[in-house]
Amino acid sequence: MMLFQTGVSFGMNVIMRALKLTTIKAALAFSGLAILGTLCLLLAKPLPWLAPLMIGIATGGLFPIALLQPLDFAHDRSEATRLSGLTQTGGYLLGGILPWIAGLLIDQLGVDTALLTLLVGSAGLLTVVTVLIQRTYQK
Repeated sequence: MMLFQTGVSFGMNVIMRALKLTTIKAALAFSGLAILGTLCLLLAKPLPWLAPLMIGIATGGLFPIALLQPLDFAHDRSEATRLSGLTQTGGYLLGGILPWIAGLLIDQLGVDTALLTLLVGSAGLLTVVTVLIQRTYQK
């Protein structure tokens, strides 16, 4: 997974130019790939290499996109810097707390139910955040 993530991260600029993707279209494409990869953890058990491949490609694309997103919403440098700091702080906080939450859910619900709960919960949280961002930063 890490090999594909690193490779895609380094080549993300080339990928976006070759496919003529905006940051929004790229974010949607790589988010969809992440969802498919997560579903492969449950559904494609005979192909154990497929899920890490898809998730590695998705996260390798989403990280550079997350760094570019504040530039799409900002009107000047100071706002871009503020938004970038805010998004990176939020990302690292989530990255630190999610393993703890996953462990609690696995202890209480079991692996399969915990994975589905995290998937649905994350999708719901992302939907709410997307709506709030859209209302705040409409151009």
